[in-house]
Parts: sequence; C-alpha cells; structure tokens
Amino acid sequence: MIARELSAPRRQQGPPRLQDVAPKVGISTATLSRALTGRGPVSPGTKRRIEAAAKELGFVASYHASSLASGRSRNIGVVLPYVDRWFFATVLDGIASTLTAAGYDAALYNLQGETSRQSVLTDFLLRKSLAAAAVVSL
Repeated sequence: MIARELSAPRRQQGPPRLQDVAPKVGISTATLSRALTGRGPVSPGTKRRIEAAAKELGFVASYHASSLASGRSRNIGVVLPYVDRWFFATVLDGIASTLTAAGYDAALYNLQGETSRQSVLTDFLLRKSLAAAAVVSL
C-alpha cells in the first residue's frame, strides 16, 4: 500500500479544477462543464449537486482554461494613445464597463503618444490571443 501511494501521481496544490469537482458528484468532466456553462442538457437535480460541490471545493471557472478548450477568447484589446488624459480615461472607462457587462475582459495597450510602436502593438495583439481590438486614435 505504501509503494502504491508513493507511485501515485500527485497534483500540485492550487485552485480546484473540473477534474477535482466531477468525481465528488460522480459525473464526467464533460457533464460538469455543460452544467456550469449552461450549454447542453443537464438535469436540475444534477445541476444543484454540481453547484453545491463546486461551492464546497471553492471551484471558480477559469476564463483562460475555457479559452484554451474552446479556442475562443473573451479578451478584447483596447489601444489608446494616452491614458493620462481625461478624454481617453473617460473613453476607457466606457469601453471597460461595456465589455464587463457583456462578459468580456479588456487588455489595455497604452501607446504613450508614440505611433512608432506599431511592431510592439502587433506583438501585443498576437500574444494576448485577443478576440478583437478597439483602437482609439486622436
């Protein structure tokens, strides 16, 4: 028994994953995912058990993991020439509140007045795996 325990793979500590919640409820990770995202049929009783187990374990859905699994990002890049000027700060506030209400996250890129930073901007857009970008100019 000791040899078996030593050879069993150990999961690093961290936030609970789908693989931690599913066995507690006795369902597959696919069913668990459907229940938590609301995409697909799951009985109301199973959904209640899932929500209770997720709450007990402290499970919180990860946007990053969801993006990797689905191939779709919920991140929108916001490119501004300046963030320290009241007009652009107001524009950013409106964009951020609209994106948040729609379930998106904003990734900010501040040009700091340097339009020659285009190559850095292109890298930013590709590296962040953005669904779209909002470019605010003068």
